[in-house]
Amino acid sequence: MDARIAATREELEAAVNQGTGAILLEADLAAKVQQGYAITELSSSAMAGLGASLGLAPYTGGISLAAAPAIAWSVGLKKETVLAVAFLGLKLMREIAAQYQREAVELEDEQGRHITLCLKRAQADE
Repeated sequence: MDARIAATREELEAAVNQGTGAILLEADLAAKVQQGYAITELSSSAMAGLGASLGLAPYTGGISLAAAPAIAWSVGLKKETVLAVAFLGLKLMREIAAQYQREAVELEDEQGRHITLCLKRAQADE
């Protein structure tokens, strides 16, 4: 199984798009992905409202992003979850949740990066 380390959103997105078998996440990115998993459990209507709020932020100068915490609160999400998904992107987070299983790990790579999460591609995709 091919494995790759991701410390940035861009590295994570590239690994997911390439169908990497295992993605090891550096601690800061791992925390955001862990928070983002809560979004994948929302109902379709709640997801639509939150997605619209996050998706329109670049076009409204961030004004619609201001509505995201209220929407998140109304469906039981924490502010940190909304910020994590805003950072990662709703599409990427949904792809990760659909294609990968989470496994907590405690590693340090050769460059001293602290790895705390492994995303393993689901068995059906192998």
